[in-house]
Amino acid sequence: MGSPATKSASHSPYHFLRLFSMPRDTSTCHVGVAFYTRHDFPTQWALVLSDNPLFEGNVWCSNAVETTNGWCVSWTPRAWSPAAGSAFDPPVALFSGVVHVAQVSAPTNSMQAWIARHNFASELDRFPVHAFDDIPYGTDKYVVLSLWRLREGRFINFYELDLKSLANQIRSRFLVLLQHSSRNLYPVIPFHENGAIAFGRSMLSLLPFASQAYY
Repeated sequence: MGSPATKSASHSPYHFLRLFSMPRDTSTCHVGVAFYTRHDFPTQWALVLSDNPLFEGNVWCSNAVETTNGWCVSWTPRAWSPAAGSAFDPPVALFSGVVHVAQVSAPTNSMQAWIARHNFASELDRFPVHAFDDIPYGTDKYVVLSLWRLREGRFINFYELDLKSLANQIRSRFLVLLQHSSRNLYPVIPFHENGAIAFGRSMLSLLPFASQAYY
């Protein structure tokens, strides 16, 4: 069975983008952007990594957090899905779903370690916007920078040519994601328009008693 990185995107229901492989490793990591919303609060973005294309099971969630000591990065493992609780601010934000960005031929834990080394909430990243193609710092820019550095590391590729256009593409897909909410399920939509929308199961729907409790 061939590596996922060698298959044509047209054969995949998730329309994965062009992929790059790490040497001597055939494990798979799916890279996505999760969204957490709460009325009257800015939408929180998080980078999510999983070996499952629906981001079910063990998932790494990461975002930038502003503290009294400045910006720092949070990495939180989830045992069920990105829907299994939230370490984000505000903590009661509602998980809305995932935009599936890419599939990488590398172990999820290896990708987490690589991103943690190369993408940190630094003072440099917090500098004011100086160019038309830049965006202010926050959870959205942290995620955009993570994806951009994965591109620079030749793990993934996408059509957007600058940070601003990449952020705008993610925001446009988030608006589409909001149109596909479902009870006990969350939408997983492709990064670009010409791909199938799938649904992952929330923690409650994965539990053995879920069918008895809700149906």
